[in-house]
Amino acid sequence: MDEKELDEQPLEPFVPIGRFIGGPIRTGYVPYKLFVIMQLMNLVFQPPAEPYVNLDMFAGQCAISRAFQARGYRTCSLDIAIDERDDICEPLGFIRHLYAAMNIAPGGLAFIGVVCSSWVALNRGTSGRSRDNPCGREQFPSVQKANLMLSRVVLLLTVIMHHRGHWVIENPISSLIDYYPRLEEFLRYRAHFKVTTWLGMFGATTPKAVKLFSDDGFVQHLVRKLDRSKFAPSNTTIRYRDGAGKMRYKGSSTLKATQTYPRNFGRHVALAWDTYAVRNPEYLQLIDWDPDHWADAKLDSVEEWLTQYLRHRSIEIWEPHCWR
Repeated sequence: MDEKELDEQPLEPFVPIGRFIGGPIRTGYVPYKLFVIMQLMNLVFQPPAEPYVNLDMFAGQCAISRAFQARGYRTCSLDIAIDERDDICEPLGFIRHLYAAMNIAPGGLAFIGVVCSSWVALNRGTSGRSRDNPCGREQFPSVQKANLMLSRVVLLLTVIMHHRGHWVIENPISSLIDYYPRLEEFLRYRAHFKVTTWLGMFGATTPKAVKLFSDDGFVQHLVRKLDRSKFAPSNTTIRYRDGAGKMRYKGSSTLKATQTYPRNFGRHVALAWDTYAVRNPEYLQLIDWDPDHWADAKLDSVEEWLTQYLRHRSIEIWEPHCWR
């Protein structure tokens, strides 16, 4: 696809969801435990030689960070497929993500494609999630892990905004992540943009509709209308009847391949950000102590891990994967 197409395409009207609180200065409330963790991290880590212009979290094959790197920017890619230490649900993995968020460049972009498997319609029968019950069946380990992951992502968003960074959250169109209480509250009290687009129009093998949430309007330039004539019927799901005769469906062997972003999508994200994003945001997000302890984010284990590390310093825990 010709990258000039991005400039020629008219802007779609954005969907204004949320609102500014208190004018341009806003306060993000985080548990006191996160303050402690960040102070401990200042004792453990030196800041990077240069701040990160792009954070590619849940990076997969790094389509986003590679595109930013190609434009000469310093990037940081985090994904368990790159480094097993990047599991955000583990203490060390969250520390690595938090370090990256604390060192984003002003006006930089954190692109966060949260693992969607527990949130989409295909998993609804297992997860038990709905708009009325977005937390799902919390007795299931997979649901617990997905909830923990998203709670920690919301904390990262607050830290990123405190450092004047931009963020994008991406998930499939059927995902219920924006109904999860932590993210729903975060979005409710912050002006943001919500758009939908089709990865198939960026070179993906299937149409795949996704929704993007961002604090910056550059995401409007990623909107594409689907041309169905370019795609064969999708075979990513299999429908079958269970023993009781009830119709069910599951993912086919080709579903996993649709989870990675096409390279062309990464190039258009970087181009849109480079061309349209606000480089020096006027807003200042203050961080203040939240009386809510955020037990769902399980920060006690992170603090304990850092405390033990300060005592022994027995393992190497950094540097993250950087493209420049």
